[in-house]
Amino acid sequence: MWEELSRVNPVQQPTPEQKFRILLFNAMTRPLAAAVVAITIIIGLMVSYWFFAVGAAFYIFIVFSSLQDPVESKQVLNEALYPDRARKLDLNKLSGGYRTALQKALDTRKRIETAVNETDDPGVRKALVDSTGDMDELTATIYDLALKAQSLQASLQGSDIDIESLQSDIMRLENLVKNTKDDFARSQYQATLDGKREQQKNYQDTTEALNRWHAQLDNALSTLDTILSQVLRIRSSEVLSLSSATDEVSKSLRDQVDQLKATSDALDTVYQLK
Repeated sequence: MWEELSRVNPVQQPTPEQKFRILLFNAMTRPLAAAVVAITIIIGLMVSYWFFAVGAAFYIFIVFSSLQDPVESKQVLNEALYPDRARKLDLNKLSGGYRTALQKALDTRKRIETAVNETDDPGVRKALVDSTGDMDELTATIYDLALKAQSLQASLQGSDIDIESLQSDIMRLENLVKNTKDDFARSQYQATLDGKREQQKNYQDTTEALNRWHAQLDNALSTLDTILSQVLRIRSSEVLSLSSATDEVSKSLRDQVDQLKATSDALDTVYQLK
């Protein structure tokens, strides 16, 4: 039944009705609700039938409370509709600066989630949950890029390319192609020159992709810090328009995700050259 409820066309956004059905099914089948049903049946049959009414009241209260929890609702919908957002990120697969950067992103995300969860006003809390809905996707995208960038950097370091020596070889071969009279020798020099130029281009493309990623990573971490400050400001009720403030948070996250995915596409292009 869960698979049926969570089967949504990937091209279309899930409708409110689909989301509600998923949330209702989760609320009705969560362990606490199931335990209440089991205890109610046992006590009702063994003690008195009036306990069925008491158990039903508790069950309805648990289901209603679950539906009213925006944090739990967000987690349930992400797991059902966006499994990529909910997947685990393995820090052990990263090392050095990449691991440090992802850890910082996860720590900042945790601080944002804590600030949102501790917001007293239910309306403000729900608005903040909605506006920060892309945080999981943002950190997942950072993780994917870190894995790609780390692999590329390792390949670059393992290639032992001396870019200055490579440039000298290119200049030497260009001179030989220009001045050699023998056609066969010139064709061999030209073929070698083409190979050297390809090596140089691949090195430059890889370096450019890594530089772009490092710059984008710094920007993503800065954006998360900014979003944390925005959430704290909204919590303090120092904003004139809640809708405008939360829209700004949502837009910042969405823009950052889109930019990171563009960087990921650039890294994929470099991967094709390897």
